[in-house]
Amino acid sequence: MKKNVEKATEAKEANEALSAEEVKKLAECEQVIQESTKMYSLAGDALTQINEEELYKPEFKSFDRYCEGRWGFSGSHARRLMEASELVKKLRSGIPGLGDQELPQNEFQARLFMDLRSEKKHWARSWKKFLEVVRKGNLPITAALIRKVVGAKESEKSAPKAKMSKVKESGDGVKTALGLIGDAKTNVSKYSEEEWTEFLDKLEELLQAA
Repeated sequence: MKKNVEKATEAKEANEALSAEEVKKLAECEQVIQESTKMYSLAGDALTQINEEELYKPEFKSFDRYCEGRWGFSGSHARRLMEASELVKKLRSGIPGLGDQELPQNEFQARLFMDLRSEKKHWARSWKKFLEVVRKGNLPITAALIRKVVGAKESEKSAPKAKMSKVKESGDGVKTALGLIGDAKTNVSKYSEEEWTEFLDKLEELLQAA
């Protein structure tokens, strides 16, 4: 009984400390989180607003404590949901007409994709290429497929740096460099312009020093 009274008192004090508009925002955000267990991006958006506007104060001293006390999950998990919601926004803005079934289906899939494709500016382009595989094979979006398709493409993307290492390790730098330039022309479409530009700039430096 005492705990219930204390909790009610804390809630009253919190409401008194927040403005009427902030109390309304908090209630709306918490309703979204409550109803969006399967819609991780909506929950992430709501958590982002609560965190940025500090709507958890003064009932909780920090966002992490709010997550643990109000929802029973850690601040780290909340941030993963927030990052996943950011991914969804970027995919929707970068790929017009994207349907719900063409997005990562849960927070784990979103996090896996972000781990494999860490550069935010390439998220939409990479996901679009992934969807080409999905649509062509009429496949469901799964974590295993994301790991197989996106992970494989990211391994290919590391090729310019790997080739650069071969040039540095080679005793005959000029001969090896010329061979790699020919290979670059053949496979240029596999890598981004930025990646090849960096690779060729370094290659030019080696040739000039030879």
